[in-house]
Amino acid sequence: MHPFPISCTTWTFAGRPLTEAIAAVAALGFEGVDIPLASQLEVDATGTAERRRVRTAVERAGLVFTGFHWAVPPGHSYSTPDAAQRARTVAYFKRVIEMADEMGVGYITLGCGYTHKIDPAWDHAACIRNARDSWEQWARHLEGKQVRVGLEVLSRLDVNVLNTVSECAAFLRGITGSNLGLTLDTYHMNIEENDFFTPISAHGNLIRVFQVSDNQRNAPGTGHLPWRDLLAMLKAVNYPGFLSFEVPPNAWGKTEPRDAERELAGGLRFLRDVMATL
Repeated sequence: MHPFPISCTTWTFAGRPLTEAIAAVAALGFEGVDIPLASQLEVDATGTAERRRVRTAVERAGLVFTGFHWAVPPGHSYSTPDAAQRARTVAYFKRVIEMADEMGVGYITLGCGYTHKIDPAWDHAACIRNARDSWEQWARHLEGKQVRVGLEVLSRLDVNVLNTVSECAAFLRGITGSNLGLTLDTYHMNIEENDFFTPISAHGNLIRVFQVSDNQRNAPGTGHLPWRDLLAMLKAVNYPGFLSFEVPPNAWGKTEPRDAERELAGGLRFLRDVMATL
């Protein structure tokens, strides 16, 4: 019995029709599927019929509709001093929450570094207050809903603030709502954290989503990350969710698409072999 079910993003299959990508995830043997909204299912362009069609495709594939990520497109910021832009962003993400709840999606990851990046010309403390106010509004909007939301901990490659697990945990402290927490990503943690185990053990109760790829953002097992120790720590803190493959459609720095089926199959087999030893 594996301690963690495993999901995969359809992002890896970018360029294919969404229903075809969902079928590919199922054919590889994943248990769940995640969809990047901004590129494949943008909330304002997705009506009731399309939402129903996608949910039916997930169910027919025998998958759990685990999550949304890349939830907000460029042009949105919830930390900006521009009150009108901030209000649009808050309202937009509320619509994302409503769509997730309607479609029976388990969680939403809010990463997208541009949504909370702070321009050096802005007042840093004021922007953090703006960001907290936005999250407090979303926490209230989540009340009575089943969907959970994770603030993704992103490295300096994507954003210039809230780069470590401890920083993001401190940012969320005091914002009400058990549905809120953190999305941890092994690729970003490898860049920012001194080790994997201290932040996981200190903040395991906040982990809502755990995204996986190796240090070079290829499939797990192709790099140098300490996967057995990582999964053992997740097991020790009783992480209840999925391991979510987030492997880009192209190898980092390359233009040609990766051999998605072969690479994902290898990574899935690798993680399951590791879990068999826990």
